[in-house]
Amino acid sequence: MIRLAFRTSLARIGKSSDSRFIDGFWQEAVDDLYSRFEYDSSYNPGQQAILAENKEAIYNYLFQNGDEYDPNNLLNFLENLLGDAKYAALSETWSTFSEELLDAWDHATGGDGVGGKKFMGVEYD
Repeated sequence: MIRLAFRTSLARIGKSSDSRFIDGFWQEAVDDLYSRFEYDSSYNPGQQAILAENKEAIYNYLFQNGDEYDPNNLLNFLENLLGDAKYAALSETWSTFSEELLDAWDHATGGDGVGGKKFMGVEYD
């Protein structure tokens, strides 16, 4: 009974009453994943600057579109935001980030049966 009450209260945290998307789970995962880049010493100073200068815009995009997250839309957004040269400087990072966010999105949807789900690297409808 306590577990059911907890899950019910978590479902109310989402953006709308008919959505089981939990913003807190999504935002925490976005921050955890992006923070890894900020502390990764393998990036050169130019790459680090791109990550730092665009963090707020990327977070805003992800937080506003979290419940409808699509990795291809994120990559398109990043390419438009950064331009070709800056996007190319971190293209592998962006690709990995967009895929890792699928797992975060799946966790944040609370298993509501809406949208694609990932399990062990395979996406299901």
